[in-house]
Amino acid sequence: SNLKLWLDERNRFEWPYTPIVGRFLPVASPDRESLNEQWASAWLAILGGVILPIFYGVVGAGAAVVRNLSFRMRDSLLEPRDLTLSWVRLALGAVIGGCVGLFVVPSGPEGQANGLLGTVHLSAAALCFIAGFGVEGVFQALESLLARVFNIGDLNRK
Repeated sequence: SNLKLWLDERNRFEWPYTPIVGRFLPVASPDRESLNEQWASAWLAILGGVILPIFYGVVGAGAAVVRNLSFRMRDSLLEPRDLTLSWVRLALGAVIGGCVGLFVVPSGPEGQANGLLGTVHLSAAALCFIAGFGVEGVFQALESLLARVFNIGDLNRK
């Protein structure tokens, strides 16, 4: 009976709810359809701007790992450490894929990419894949950029 009362009380209000001392009060919203559109828009922005670039970076790094393993097996050079190096490369692909959104501005009104890429016509997904595939080169370019921007010496020196 308490569950039925709670469910009846909950169904009177629209989502999202704000819990206050075990009771739910409705959040002021213009209408349910507008609220659903706002939530969907927010989730799409998060999915497209954060989550998918990470996965595209992993897919690109995965392609590079498989290619490298294929070459090493063909030449009979496969070693036990290659497994660990492959996992590290996948992790770096995820990191660089997630970072691509920091440097790339969405397309302008004419459909041309602006910002870092100038007029290159590549989607953010394609850039994440390419960055994941060439993760070592991307990190070397970032280290070079860091050295030039902050006027520091070679970062690879110890």
